[in-house]
Amino acid sequence: MAFCNLKAEMARVKVSQADVAEFLGMSTSNFNLKVNERIPITVQEAEEIKNRFFPGMTLDYLFASDGDLPSEKEERLANLDAIEDILDEACASSEFYRVLADMRREVEAS
Repeated sequence: MAFCNLKAEMARVKVSQADVAEFLGMSTSNFNLKVNERIPITVQEAEEIKNRFFPGMTLDYLFASDGDLPSEKEERLANLDAIEDILDEACASSEFYRVLADMRREVEAS
């Protein structure tokens, strides 16, 4: 469950996930979730990546999925990871983290 072509092209031209994440204005961990198809990447994000880093390549090539789709549980856990990144960036109160931990326990138990 990854965009293997995108990862390979990034390695070939020495563009890190941190570079792309910074360009898109998101955390590296959030971009990692997207490039590994744990959470969806938007069409706009895909186009921005292509235009900035890989203008000679097609979206179809760069964002071809390896077809290994996450289970519902994996998706839910990835979404919780993304929420945690947002909470970290917002310096959220501990109450939000307690709720998030409860949600994570519920998902892991299912």
